[in-house]
Parts: sequence; structure tokens; C-alpha cells
Amino acid sequence: MTNALPHNRITNLSVWSGSKQIINDLNFELHANNIYVVLGPGGSGKSVLTKLLTNQNTLGSLRVEGNILNSIGDYAHMRQDVKEPALSLKDHLKFNDPFSYVRKLWGNGEVSKHLKEHFETPVNKLPAELVKPVQLTFSMQNASESQWLFFDEPEVNSDSNMTAIAEVIKSLKKDRVIIVNTHHIAFARQLADYILLIIYGQPKFFGPAKEFYNSPETVIQNVLNYGI
Repeated sequence: MTNALPHNRITNLSVWSGSKQIINDLNFELHANNIYVVLGPGGSGKSVLTKLLTNQNTLGSLRVEGNILNSIGDYAHMRQDVKEPALSLKDHLKFNDPFSYVRKLWGNGEVSKHLKEHFETPVNKLPAELVKPVQLTFSMQNASESQWLFFDEPEVNSDSNMTAIAEVIKSLKKDRVIIVNTHHIAFARQLADYILLIIYGQPKFFGPAKEFYNSPETVIQNVLNYGI
């Protein structure tokens, strides 16, 4: 990684698709050594924001100290698909001792145990609860130099592995900005330093996670109203 720690200021970001406004006047700052969770129900604009930040969408603009950027630069995005699903986890990992890498990433807990059991299973035949851990493992082997990491709902279909996934993501935040999209309020609580709450394109909260979770009425209201 480079010596300069990543940071970004997003100001007055609005996104339109035709006559439909997807994101309305979004403002927030990102600084290294933090995990930012973008929280909201499906269709709120979380994925659109990620595409903007990674230059996968031409709408909107990013500003760093007043300068408009095309994207944030060097980043890694959690893969949502696998190009060669008939290959196994072992075949996808480019290490002399691939399981040592898995154990280093996941520790000696249940995830490592289950990955070892399915180390040579084709990816398209893995149990559903291992799909996200495998995607995360693939992503991280190519992300060692990335200062920005993006994860799009890494906990989906992995309730039994949710805590382990959160711990892996937290272990990666030194000198990095990490952005995690989720609609799962309990998962957000496990790893967020900051919460950006978006409800159908409208920013409702941005600030330290402790402030968000120390406001029970805010949490309860959003769970009841939007199912997050």
C-alpha cells in the first residue's frame, strides 16, 4: 500500500435515472482505518453508491478536497460471481499452500473447518452458507495492495457465519477505507465504525455507529418501518 492514507469527501451527490431520483443530496466523508456500513432496505441506492465510488456508473461526482474524481483509485470489490464455478476453492487460490492462506484469513474456527471439508468441491456445488465466505476468500487474495475495499451484502445466506465474516472484514481495516452494503442491522452492528443510513435514496443518518445504536428509537423505527 502507498504511504498516503485514503480519504474522500462526497458532497451534494444526487443521482437520477431518467425522471427518477435514486439518491438525493448525499454528503459524507471517508477516512482510513474505518469501516463504513451503508445500511438500508433493498432498492435504497446502496449498490448505486458503490458503483459510483468504483467508477462503474457515470452519474454523479466524487470530490476530494474540492477536486472531482472519476473514481477513488485503487480498490477491490467483493466478487458476486465466480468466472469458473466448476473449479474448486483449492483451484482458484494461487498459493503454494492455499489452505494455509485460508486458515490465516479465517483462523481455526468453524468456517476454516467447513472450507477444508469442501476444499476440492466445485464452487457451484458448495453449500449455500459457504458461498459468501468463498467469495470473500477469492476477493482478498487479490486485495493486499488495495486501500479501498467494498463488500456488497457479504452476510447474505450466511447467518451461521455472520460473526466470522464480520471479524475477517474488521481484520482488514488498517490503513484502509472499507465500505459494506447491507440491509441487516445486526450485521452492521458487529463491524461498523460509521453508519450511513439510506432509505429509498434519502440519507437519514450519517455518523459514528455508537450514536446510531445508542438511539433505540432510531433503530426500532427503522426495523419496524423498513425491515432492516
